[in-house]
Amino acid sequence: MYASCGAFAVIRLCMYFTGYFTLCGTVRLGNRELLCMGLSFVLPRSLWGFAIAIFPLAKNTGLATALPRRVSGPGAV
Repeated sequence: MYASCGAFAVIRLCMYFTGYFTLCGTVRLGNRELLCMGLSFVLPRSLWGFAIAIFPLAKNTGLATALPRRVSGPGAV
């Protein structure tokens, strides 16, 4: 089984990893920097989950409901 991913998504992912690797290589990592980098990774995902819980249309018609329906439909593994 393979995952299907678009070319632009792969390019964006490579750019993200390159930028993150460059940042890690150039910044002297102390406690504050590690905390900031950790929060920058966790905060957007937390806000996305919070938005799904708060906004009424996100629960019923948004991407969070479209993906599980597509996965559990006919032809799902």
